[in-house]
Amino acid sequence: MLVFFLVGVAWAKSTLDDVARTSVQDELYRDAAVEIAENDHAPIDHGLNFGTMTVEECKSLGYSHVNAYTLSDSQLNAQVLEHCNYLRYQQLVNQAVDDTRGLKNEYGHFWRAMNETLYQDFFQKHILMSHPALIPDRMELSANLLAKCFAQDYIQTEDAACREELESFSVPQCLVNDYMQRVDKSLELDTLANKLAPVRLSSESLQLPTHCPYGFHMVLAAINPTTVILKPHLPTTLEYTFPLDTFESTEDVFEASIDADGNLFNSNGGNQLPLQPGDLAFIPSGYSVTASTSMLRFCFADASNFNRIKRHLRVGGLIDREARALLLAFQAPTFNTKMVRRVDPEMSGWSVFTSWPKPDRITKESDLDSKKEAVSRRERYKIWQEDRKWDDLVHSLTLPVTRPPIVVLETDIGRTFVHLTWQDLYQGRKGDITSYGYEVSWNSESNSLQNGHCNISSSQLIRSALPTAHFGGDFDGQAIQGKINNLEANTSYTFTVRLFVGDTFGLQSERSKVITTKSSSVPDVIPGLPKPELNDAANCIQLTWLPALDDGGRDILGYAVGARFLPATNDTGLQWLPFNWSCQYDVLQNNAILIAKHDVALTTKNMTGNVCNLRSGFSYQFQVAAINEIGAGGFSVWSDVITIDASLNPERRDVVRGFGAPNFHRKFNPENLGRDIRSVEVTDGPVLVFSDTQQIVQPYQFISPATISPQRDTNNRVIWSTWGANVWSGHHSSKAYDIIAEAALADPVQANSSLVNNVHDRIAIVYRGGVPFYTKVFHAQAAGAIAVLIVDINNLCADGFDEHCCPGSSQVMGEGLGAKDEPSLWQNKIRIPYALLRQEDALPLLQKLQVNIG
Repeated sequence: MLVFFLVGVAWAKSTLDDVARTSVQDELYRDAAVEIAENDHAPIDHGLNFGTMTVEECKSLGYSHVNAYTLSDSQLNAQVLEHCNYLRYQQLVNQAVDDTRGLKNEYGHFWRAMNETLYQDFFQKHILMSHPALIPDRMELSANLLAKCFAQDYIQTEDAACREELESFSVPQCLVNDYMQRVDKSLELDTLANKLAPVRLSSESLQLPTHCPYGFHMVLAAINPTTVILKPHLPTTLEYTFPLDTFESTEDVFEASIDADGNLFNSNGGNQLPLQPGDLAFIPSGYSVTASTSMLRFCFADASNFNRIKRHLRVGGLIDREARALLLAFQAPTFNTKMVRRVDPEMSGWSVFTSWPKPDRITKESDLDSKKEAVSRRERYKIWQEDRKWDDLVHSLTLPVTRPPIVVLETDIGRTFVHLTWQDLYQGRKGDITSYGYEVSWNSESNSLQNGHCNISSSQLIRSALPTAHFGGDFDGQAIQGKINNLEANTSYTFTVRLFVGDTFGLQSERSKVITTKSSSVPDVIPGLPKPELNDAANCIQLTWLPALDDGGRDILGYAVGARFLPATNDTGLQWLPFNWSCQYDVLQNNAILIAKHDVALTTKNMTGNVCNLRSGFSYQFQVAAINEIGAGGFSVWSDVITIDASLNPERRDVVRGFGAPNFHRKFNPENLGRDIRSVEVTDGPVLVFSDTQQIVQPYQFISPATISPQRDTNNRVIWSTWGANVWSGHHSSKAYDIIAEAALADPVQANSSLVNNVHDRIAIVYRGGVPFYTKVFHAQAAGAIAVLIVDINNLCADGFDEHCCPGSSQVMGEGLGAKDEPSLWQNKIRIPYALLRQEDALPLLQKLQVNIG
């Protein structure tokens, strides 16, 4: 491990021996190697092969880049952590280099600050917009100052002679709000502070592109006449950076954006700026320069590049302790990011520049003296308004960054949701109606397609009543909690949080530790009491219930509705019978039917579906269970009792709806849940209405013809919508309800053995012959058919439904088909209706079924 790092440092140094100034990252590599050397006493897991460890292996062992700032964690091996951080740093550097390939390296233009004599104007028009510009301010550089303070490159503030010169020295106004002057001086940032301190750059060092590290802005002061040449500062394999967005623009687009005042400095193509002694040039983060003579360089941070600096420090902090410390200082909730808008000349004096806070107040009449004029009340109000706008701008640019979100309790993790907790760092001003909240992003550790984000508004957040201790002793504020939904069950995620105020978004937090959602299961029990109500459909009710609170980590596919009933003849009111007993075509497992999700209506809070195939005059109770791909959850409690009103119209009969009918329900079969509830089958055959009471069959239509009167087309074929036929109902047919269902031809067509095709929930069409009627109906019922139509295929009933058609039976005498059959045989085994259909009447139906009978 140690050898690996030292070799890397030696290689980096050998490639830079021929340049005057070493790379910033060269020193960072050395810092990392030194820190590892100092930690040689730490316990080492000899089972780990550092030389071959990859970023993915580091992550799997818990040594992800999230832990770059948790070196105090006793569970982490310091050497492994440093190695993994180094690998992560190299990965980010290489990625940044790849992302910027092909960008125009010669792109860049200087702007001239023509009318921006005030600090606020220059900040908003150039610093905030990252415009390289000639600063309208000038700097007086005396020979004594250069000799006593910059004789050894970096400013010598500890030298008494230098401090004496600095008493009369003023920095450029654009440096007045430098955030580095507010960093706690007790932090050990000696190396980093020197890299950012005012420095005199030699003419030799300026032959190479020069910039301020870690995304800091740069101001150059000319000592002698010189020309500054501007170019983008792009990432290299030796230093991480990310370019400004403007680098992605073409030169033509940039030229089109020049304002009417001609604020582009066009000398020598725009990327060269001639300077005289004392002239100042602003070089924003993302650019570098070369020059021909020695110059002074100042690096500074303010609201315009605050978040950009933090992004650089996050990466640099992977291998540099001081960068980590500065990042934590910048991200501290107590760090003051305010900026002075009205800069007085005395604020740029060295002693005031290096102190905080700055003096900034509105002059009142009581403060009137010989040097200042009184400010009227109207002017004070105007100044106050401008100050508010300025403070809002600065605040939006420096929105605070919370520490990584955490999960406080085990119960905060569900199958498809997580309750995250993070620091409460923002409170809107009193009377401020600007919307704010947090954007939460998540990444799956195993599947990039499961990444996502959501916005949580301030009204959806839950604030703790008391200060929290979950984020360390240096944070005594409150915590807030938000719920993240739509996650996948049994999946590992990491989360980030960033604040937004209005349309402005802050910087994302560091990633959380890996959080794994709970495994999938069946849905929760349906809460509450289902509510049944009568509706207009024949023998149907409308059932309303609450959705399951937890879908078990899988989408709800539908619902199982269980029921029990009291027959109209039951006077005791105590004997509840299983659903479908004698009132529907089959006895259902678990006494339940299925309602698919596409048949359910979702109101604001409730689910609503229709339950049909009920019996008039009977009383029912219902219960509901939610179903996902794993199975059905627990059933709800029983609903209140509802009685299906008996119709006063003797012609209105109960209806059993099969496949193809509206409000059709499959039975609840746990073994075939996935197939039954997902599939949305399309009817292939005609949908019929069959009544064994009226002894008719005809196509199902919303309005059925009052009488059967088939009409024919020009080819003498029966028009299907007008077709209908009288049938001869079985003597032992149930005659309890009508059937609406799709017709399906049985296979084998005589139903002389078990059926092999799908007639489930359908009207089975079988041919007469081969076996008794009972055998045909029995085989069809066993296959799930809800009714049987027997076609007199040999045309034995051409003259009518009499003894010639079926020996021992006559329709005229009020007897049904097969009147001589043993009653107990039918009553004990058969529950579905059946009837005989003459050959001539059946021909249009068989043609519709695409059957050729020759």
